[in-house]
Amino acid sequence: MGKRVFSKKIVFYLALIVTIFLIFFSIMSFLSLFDDFNIITLIITIFSIVVNLFAFVHLIEKYNRAVLFLNLSLGVFMLDSLSFVVLALKMSPGNLNEILTSFHFKILVFGTIILIIINRYSLKENKTEIEIESIGTHND
Repeated sequence: MGKRVFSKKIVFYLALIVTIFLIFFSIMSFLSLFDDFNIITLIITIFSIVVNLFAFVHLIEKYNRAVLFLNLSLGVFMLDSLSFVVLALKMSPGNLNEILTSFHFKILVFGTIILIIINRYSLKENKTEIEIESIGTHND
């Protein structure tokens, strides 16, 4: 029986597609540094590329930490797009329509929905394998 990371196959494919898009956006963000260089953006972008590549490898190999790295990569992407900062700056009673139609708000909502779906259908560690391995060891 093969290893599984998610309980549904469609969620696994969704996670792979999202990881590929995140790697693409991270590389494009790195290439845009040549236009306007900033050391903080460089650090965040390099961290984002590394975490996205770890998430992709862990998903392909179906390791237990795949969901953790995918959560980290989505979180870094949402922070990298500065969704929270832009929305916080626009917060005022008269700008509600502008906030709801903002591209940054859509990124934030899309990332949150994907995080909820991925965490809802992720498989937890299977404790029966550990119990089977510990038979005869007399751990009282």
